[in-house]
Amino acid sequence: MTLGFYVAVIAVMLIYLHTGRSMSKYAYNALSWVACGWATVEQILPILERREKECQRDRERQARRRAEKTGR
Repeated sequence: MTLGFYVAVIAVMLIYLHTGRSMSKYAYNALSWVACGWATVEQILPILERREKECQRDRERQARRRAEKTGR
């Protein structure tokens, strides 16, 4: 279990260095599944990409709402 934790932490750090974005708890949990052998990277990556797109759309939607409130 400890090895799985360290593998997931290293993966999160590498992804942060590559993308410049901090990882969500959801992504960390998914990577820990890979580290424990419950899933493969090929199974997890599409899920993480879909989740990131959803989060990006939510951020854009919130930014539009804030802009509408301020009248810009």
